[in-house]
Amino acid sequence: MTGPILGSACLFAAIFWLLDSGVAFWLSNRDLLTALLPEGGAFVSRLVYAVLLALAGSVAGAALQRRRAMELFAVDKLKGSRRKYNCLLAASFDSVITLGRHARIMETSDSAETLLEASGRLLSGRPFDDFVVDDHDTLIYDLLLRAARTPDVGVPVRIRSHKGRTFPAEIRVTPMPAGSDSDYVVAIRETTSSIVARKSLRHSERRFQSLFDNILDGVYRSAADGCIIAANPALARMLGYDSVEDLIECSRTRDIYVDPEQRKLLKAELDVHNTARNVEVTLRRRDGNTVHVLANVRAVISENNEDVVYEGTFTDVSDLRQAREALEDSEAHFRSLCEHALDVVTVIDTDGVIVYTNPASVILSGIPVASQIGTKLTGMLHRDDIESVDEVIRAGFSRPGTPHRFTCRLCRQGGDERLVEAVGTAYLGRHGELRAAIHSRDITERVQSEQALRDMQKLQVVSRLTDGLTHEFSNLLTVISGNLEMLNESIEVPTREVHVRSALNACQQGSDMLRRMMAFADRSDARPENINVNGLLMDIEPVLRRSLSETIDVRTDYADELWTVNIDPLQLEAAVLHLAVNAKEAMNGHGQLTIVTRNEPAPVAQQSSDVDSATDWVCISVTDNGCGMDKGVLRHATDPFYSASIGEGKNGLGLSVVRKFVETFGGKLHIASETEKGTTVSIRLPRVSELAAPEAKPEKCTGGGESILVVDDNSDVRSVSSALLRSFGYRVKEAANGQAAMHLLQTEHVDLLFTDLAMPHLSGQDLAELARKQNPNLRILLTSGNEAAMAEANDGLTSPYELIRKPFRKQRLAEQVREILDA
Repeated sequence: MTGPILGSACLFAAIFWLLDSGVAFWLSNRDLLTALLPEGGAFVSRLVYAVLLALAGSVAGAALQRRRAMELFAVDKLKGSRRKYNCLLAASFDSVITLGRHARIMETSDSAETLLEASGRLLSGRPFDDFVVDDHDTLIYDLLLRAARTPDVGVPVRIRSHKGRTFPAEIRVTPMPAGSDSDYVVAIRETTSSIVARKSLRHSERRFQSLFDNILDGVYRSAADGCIIAANPALARMLGYDSVEDLIECSRTRDIYVDPEQRKLLKAELDVHNTARNVEVTLRRRDGNTVHVLANVRAVISENNEDVVYEGTFTDVSDLRQAREALEDSEAHFRSLCEHALDVVTVIDTDGVIVYTNPASVILSGIPVASQIGTKLTGMLHRDDIESVDEVIRAGFSRPGTPHRFTCRLCRQGGDERLVEAVGTAYLGRHGELRAAIHSRDITERVQSEQALRDMQKLQVVSRLTDGLTHEFSNLLTVISGNLEMLNESIEVPTREVHVRSALNACQQGSDMLRRMMAFADRSDARPENINVNGLLMDIEPVLRRSLSETIDVRTDYADELWTVNIDPLQLEAAVLHLAVNAKEAMNGHGQLTIVTRNEPAPVAQQSSDVDSATDWVCISVTDNGCGMDKGVLRHATDPFYSASIGEGKNGLGLSVVRKFVETFGGKLHIASETEKGTTVSIRLPRVSELAAPEAKPEKCTGGGESILVVDDNSDVRSVSSALLRSFGYRVKEAANGQAAMHLLQTEHVDLLFTDLAMPHLSGQDLAELARKQNPNLRILLTSGNEAAMAEANDGLTSPYELIRKPFRKQRLAEQVREILDA
């Protein structure tokens, strides 16, 4: 920078010397120059002016160049300072902002932008007051001045970020010198973690104090001279003092040792190792008695870093002695439990050899305890399960203390198999050897029951589905049969009338088929009537043959003049079908099934003495030549969910359903079976003396203008029912749901409510109850195609509702409506 200036100065000096010399020469030789240069004066003047202008331009250029260099130097210094400033802001733990006029934000550090959750562009120009939550209406300038007076001490405030998050913080304010672009530099530090840390510290101190006060071991702190500085209540109780204060006031550690030599040994170990662990000593209680304790003591430097203090604990070993005795009692108790437990307890070594087993293993395996000891556990297992059980045993020994579960099949001494669930845990024996304790139980019956339960749940699902399908199918049959009956009345061509009647007969057969399905699923309520069993069996014989495979030979032997019984025919059909299905399973789809009926008179000796027991019976026997049952299986054959084998399709439900049906009508069920020869199931039903007289039908089935409200969510069924009732001479109103029906019942006169049971929101039964409360004299007739729903409708009612099953025939509907209205 100085080179150009020095050059300009030298040039100016040279030019000045030349001018001075030239002027002097000119003045001394003016005539000569005038002669040479006629206009010499003007020339010299111009020359002087040119030289002066050149000199002035050179000087001005040098000055401008110097100024430019100074400006560049200042910019470089400013950029360097700015970089240092930004680095300081980035490295600071605090969030820094600068405030200008009216405490508006001018600049923010990156951490301030993160803390306030906004960019520098959004923060610039906003009042700092927008981010301060002040509960006392303090002016922001007062806050800044208060903080500026103590720049080294943070002023607590609450900050609200741009996004609304509020948190505690401390600010430190530094005023800027006069003339600066900003007025204040504010450093913000969030104190949420500090507050949490202080709360945690106080909580930790309270927990430590609680632990110190409530620990069962005696804890103390003593000075080098033996004075007890601090102790917990457990130590005071251990030494027989009423309180910790009494202990500190009355005792020194040297005074509580019964044997001074024990204290000297303890002190010597502390001097060498600064700690002494599990040293057994005897302490003297306040009442003079002694207590044996284990001492754990360490030497530490006190808070003033000058004196040595001792911290230690005393554990009463008399409790350990009691625990040892309790452990011995526990071992005896455990052995007694093992010896009398229902579950099998077996202990094996790492080779899988049995070293102990309890008597329950004899019941499971059929092998005496003495014969099991010394044999391999896997020797009693099914050969297909040996490898998997060996893997579980190896895994158990590789991870002692971790339970390992497994399931396997055990072959009993008699040859049959039992399903066993076991859990084993490896442990270290008294001498450090590995052992494994295995607890096992027979779960054969449980698995069978679970399988039967799953089958039952499947049946329940199918049953619910059947209920829904039956309801919908009944609605369809109701619509079809109702329209056919109305069509039949308007047909004049005999040939067409034959077709309509044929269709009506098909509807009736469909209705009977639905009842058979519900009876087979045990979803139908009982409708007993006097019947001849032979006729019923002949009717279902085609269905029975279709239900069984063609490889099963079905034979029948029906007695002549079979007595009459009173029973639900559909449920009897279902019972016979259940027995046939069970027989099919027992014969594995191949064999002979024989159905026999006969009369069994009561013994003559009982006919006059006991009328109840002196009963004549009608017997129905179903015999197969299948696998049969042994006595154990036969004993539980009629229990629900019981099955002699585990597998698909063998759920054990058939015989329990048959027994329930037979007992419902006062009958008896008898089963005779022999392994590999077959089974005979006999149903004995009590004889009735005569056929029941047919019910008298009302003479008049037409209406007299009574008002009937028909409620059904199925529009087709509602329309057909209304049309049938109108054809009898009734005034009919219709409602598509229970709410609409209640509205009509409240606004119009109704003599009879005819409603479907299964409707959404408000069922037919609920509608009937509400209607009966509103009008106790209202006649009510319920209908449904679901047998179970109809049975539940009157369950527990003292005055049951009248019911009619779908699909209903026109004449049956007319008779029942007339009976209800005339009642």
